Amino acid sequence: MHQVSVVMSVHNDAYSVSASVRSVLNQSDVDLEFIVVADGSDNETRTVLRDWANQDSRLILIEQPHRGLTQALRIGCERATSPYIARQDAGGDVSINGRLHKQTLQLDANSRVAMVSCGTRCVTIDRIPLFDILHTRDDVARSATNRHVTGFKGPSSHPSTMFRKRMYNQVGGYRSEFYFAQDVDLWLRLLEIGEYSVVPELLYESVIDPSSVSGLYREEQQMLAVLAIKSAASRASGHSDSEILSTAAEIRPVSETKKNRRRVAAAHYFVGCCLRERDHPDARRYFRQAIAAQPWHARSWLRLLRS
Repeated sequence: MHQVSVVMSVHNDAYSVSASVRSVLNQSDVDLEFIVVADGSDNETRTVLRDWANQDSRLILIEQPHRGLTQALRIGCERATSPYIARQDAGGDVSINGRLHKQTLQLDANSRVAMVSCGTRCVTIDRIPLFDILHTRDDVARSATNRHVTGFKGPSSHPSTMFRKRMYNQVGGYRSEFYFAQDVDLWLRLLEIGEYSVVPELLYESVIDPSSVSGLYREEQQMLAVLAIKSAASRASGHSDSEILSTAAEIRPVSETKKNRRRVAAAHYFVGCCLRERDHPDARRYFRQAIAAQPWHARSWLRLLRS
């Protein structure tokens, strides 16, 4: 039996998916299977993934019509044959070599641990460092116990996590009501039956692409994260969370050109501010891209003029 099943969903990512695939298949000191769900991807992306599957039998390719990240992860995790499931995202995200081995050691050492993560370094699509996230075990455990909407701290990123499949199944896995924030909802339910651990190293790199789904639908992600936390609080008080789940099921991405321009501008502005904090010259480029998306984006004009 494979020790780790790595699960990744891909939607139209022919340009950068190979970097993500390579980072998993090059992991050392771990026996793995790599389940990649091509979630409605175009022909070019599927061709790249099929080539990888032909080169390495550890990569198991599942192709399906586009159903969104949550449903793709449900399919991938159901297919997993290992006692541990690790997440990986596409889009140029990479797992640093040693990540999977170090996380399996944490799970092997303590059967009470349901989930383990590591630190995440967020970078631009050109791999320029933006900021690092590394929450401690106590930070996450405290947030899971307090269930406060403000100041909530989970693992450093969704794809930095590894969890026991037995416990994943026990809590019902990813819930389809959460189109976004499916990670927060899963984490909270896992930590109701087990413990959390962390490898205190930066072992995952996450690409921040202002035009990605995460960039466009940040508001919906935040709304659903709040509902996930409220759902956990309801269960802790002995009440059903069915009404909250019904509300969550109604929040879905809606493509609106005007709203998308505003969101793309905000995402470019955010990356520009991160680069400006590091005195990186590319900050100006991101402020200009924000203005290109929304010409009246005043904050970007101000930053651009000041820089």
